[in-house]
Amino acid sequence: YEGDLLLIEDTLDLNGHTLTVTGDLVQLSGTVYINGGKLTVEGDYRMQSRSGTEGAYTYGSSTAQLLMQEDADYVTIGGDFVMNTTVETKEKFSAGTLELKGDFRQPGGKAYLATGTNTVLFSGNKSQTWSQTTEPTIVNFINCSSKKLTINATPVVTGTVTDEKGNISGSGPIRIGTAEQITGSRYSGAVTLTGQCNLNKDLKVGMLTLAEGSKLYGGANTIEAEGVSVNGNLYLEDATLICANNFAVNKTGCLYMQNAGGSILVGGDFRMGSQYNHTGYLTEGSLEVRGHFIQSGYVNFVATNNHTVILSKKLTTSGKNLI
Repeated sequence: YEGDLLLIEDTLDLNGHTLTVTGDLVQLSGTVYINGGKLTVEGDYRMQSRSGTEGAYTYGSSTAQLLMQEDADYVTIGGDFVMNTTVETKEKFSAGTLELKGDFRQPGGKAYLATGTNTVLFSGNKSQTWSQTTEPTIVNFINCSSKKLTINATPVVTGTVTDEKGNISGSGPIRIGTAEQITGSRYSGAVTLTGQCNLNKDLKVGMLTLAEGSKLYGGANTIEAEGVSVNGNLYLEDATLICANNFAVNKTGCLYMQNAGGSILVGGDFRMGSQYNHTGYLTEGSLEVRGHFIQSGYVNFVATNNHTVILSKKLTTSGKNLI
């Protein structure tokens, strides 16, 4: 289809065929049913209402629906995908692949709630942004954006996470049950672990957060993170944990260092703010802190037996010793 395509209502059923829109696809209402077919939009795909005149359009919420329910379903969007529909999306995205070469924006309406085997793939050759006002659920998430992917959303990922390029930034963490969902050993963005994870591989991530009630068992692996925030339970075991910046054990968090082979290196500040007394939790291993050591709010950091704390000498910008 040459130029922009405006869908007002009814159902567009690809029924195994391929449709290419050379301009924008604006879906005011109705249903786009991929149904084993392929949809390519070279411009933006907007699931939004539209008003005004050409060159001065304004956009709002719609009742549009997109159905991806077959493994063969494939949607490629060359521009931005803007989703603002008041129709519930659960069970609408249960299979197929949504490939995005521009931004993924959801300024309002119902969240993108994927189930089954659905995959969201970022593959742009320019910087991309993922921003949503409500928490989306993604099954499989792949980043192969050649520039930078900025995530300003908090997607729950229930399947696999593949970061081929290592160029993810932004304020939003992905929320996963276990680190085993990460393909390979690297995810360059922020991660929140929400379940129980018995780590069986080395892991390198951006900001690492343990949600309240979560458990991470380090095994004998190496864990590298830009920062660490513990709201759940971190069992270091014989792991080596390298935190480039600040490390915080928060009110609901617990840190267990009970193996001689376990070590933590904190490049920034270490803050212990747990409400729990750590008597018996910190008995072996070493904690090296190159910034400030801060105990706040509670009598909590109680090390015993052979546990070692190393306060590394570091110079301030004025040349004085920090410690």
